[in-house]
Amino acid sequence: SQSYLHNVPLSYLKSIENGYKKTFLPKIIETTELLAYDANQALDFERVAEDIEYLKCEKGPWVEQDNVTYHHMRMLVEDKHAVAVLTHIPVFLPEVTIGAHDYDEKFYAYKSLPGKKYVAGYNADVGDKLIWLK
Repeated sequence: SQSYLHNVPLSYLKSIENGYKKTFLPKIIETTELLAYDANQALDFERVAEDIEYLKCEKGPWVEQDNVTYHHMRMLVEDKHAVAVLTHIPVFLPEVTIGAHDYDEKFYAYKSLPGKKYVAGYNADVGDKLIWLK
């Protein structure tokens, strides 16, 4: 149904797979536990669940966790609104937000540039012709 996905060269897909296996996986194994399955093994849900159950978390932030911190984490992730707030960008960021006076100054500076006063085709200052006939 998506024609742009049908003509992807096999060499491109192989390079993505090789980069994933040779670059990403070795780096992620250093900091976290990893379970890898092929397509047939992944369909065996009982085996995957059993592997997760027997997995010993010896890497990552889980080693430093105790029952109290697990409780706080669980309470946080159960509240969808609280998780969404963590991804929310505040309304006012001094580095990003500009005030009304700054905006006004920049807007009129932009509009004073040649060809920006009116819509394209209606600016005599950049050589548009026969404006009165349009």
